[in-house]
Amino acid sequence: IVKWAEIDLVLLDLDGTLLDLNFDNCFWNYYLPMEYAKTLSIPDNQAIDIIRKSLDSKLGTLSWYDIDYWSERFNIDIAKIKLKFSSNVSLRPNAEEFLAAVRSANKKLVMVTNAHRKVFEIKMGEIDLTDWFDNIIISHELKAAKESLLFWKELESRHKLDFQKALLIDDNEDVLKIAKSFGVAQVITIANPDSCQKPKIKTNYSAISDFSEIMPL
Repeated sequence: IVKWAEIDLVLLDLDGTLLDLNFDNCFWNYYLPMEYAKTLSIPDNQAIDIIRKSLDSKLGTLSWYDIDYWSERFNIDIAKIKLKFSSNVSLRPNAEEFLAAVRSANKKLVMVTNAHRKVFEIKMGEIDLTDWFDNIIISHELKAAKESLLFWKELESRHKLDFQKALLIDDNEDVLKIAKSFGVAQVITIANPDSCQKPKIKTNYSAISDFSEIMPL
């Protein structure tokens, strides 16, 4: 799927790409509602409903990924709860082997993530991938989510990256669409970002289930 001879730069998402999205899905659907229900003394299903509707209202925006915003909105320490359950953070199949192979092939590696800095630090405390990367870009620090054209403009101007020789791997197809329109040469999505859910049947982009499918030669 990847034309490796045409790639000098590999841009990699974190959640749902390098890390199993199951941790995040369980957090927002179970762990957080459970703690929120306890705090407010309300039934679990009511807490789930409040959180889901609140999240839906900010989908695709930077606030959706901002745990400081949600901590204030729900009046609960989200980073503390994330840390409590962080032992459930796990890698997707052959993620680290892929990073090693990309490094061996002398490609530049840059992480591009919407994860909030606090969440990023918690996850790297469990599985530290930072040494593999030439640079780590956190969208909050560019003041725009990856779904926004502004993110890609800021990324290009601040870090002088050549997108015409870049591969982006991300489980979010809205991100892939905007990146492709901005000039990222090759994009790949993830068929099964959450290991506990069935793979996507239809995708708009080439999809992989395991990094072994696209190892550089």
